[in-house]
Amino acid sequence: MVVAEPIGVIQPDAQLSQAALLAREVVADAVQQAPDPSGSVHIERLELSPPVARMLLRILDDLSVGHAVAVHTIASGEEEVSTSQAARMLGMSRPTLIDLLEKGAIPFRRVGTHRRVPVLDLLTYKMGMRRGAQPSRSEKLRALEEMADYTDRLGLGY
Repeated sequence: MVVAEPIGVIQPDAQLSQAALLAREVVADAVQQAPDPSGSVHIERLELSPPVARMLLRILDDLSVGHAVAVHTIASGEEEVSTSQAARMLGMSRPTLIDLLEKGAIPFRRVGTHRRVPVLDLLTYKMGMRRGAQPSRSEKLRALEEMADYTDRLGLGY
């Protein structure tokens, strides 16, 4: 199982927002002028800022090898998720996530008795996980399978 690196987060400033608006207009015109909705859209000239171009390239790379891609908009960095949603996003159990929250690894706030995790902080943590700060669940499973294979080859049993 191949685990794709997270695409990343782009924090737009005024210049990036303006460039994105111009690029959006070019793409929208091309989509609108496409003769067949199920056909291809041809875009003559499109200027993208480097962060947007890298993200688009990453999306196309992932799609080209059959990976599903999800894009999530974070409105003003204020969107929050529940601990169950956060655990699913990180690919871990809710109790494991709560341990991380209580240890201060990921910021959160309480709403009554419930914890709310900012999506931006969650994605930042997830990107750090991929950079070696903590192995992903699939990496841990792969390591356990390798250990089990090694044990079998040595004839040690379980």
